[in-house]
Amino acid sequence: MLVLSLLMGERIWPQDWTPLIALALISQVFGQTLLIYALGQLSPLVVGIALLVQPVVAASVGWIIYGERLGPADLVGAALVAVALVLVRETPPVLAQVDGETR
Repeated sequence: MLVLSLLMGERIWPQDWTPLIALALISQVFGQTLLIYALGQLSPLVVGIALLVQPVVAASVGWIIYGERLGPADLVGAALVAVALVLVRETPPVLAQVDGETR
């Protein structure tokens, strides 16, 4: 694509780097910082569910807004996420007994 862009005389480097740097800072630095903060404040179950749902939400937005087609692998992945969420929600916690005490 680089060769084709050069042959067509297209601009390769952006004239203004501000949007690119802003996107990098907002999505990566700020987003990852909030995620790490949430790991310390919320239960691992809530954080795990939030991380599992992200690909499903991204695929749904791509399908609804951008008209992207979901393939069989996408649908299987969404089904597996749904099954994982049901299993996590329905599975009772395992309690260990040590010296007659439940922990």
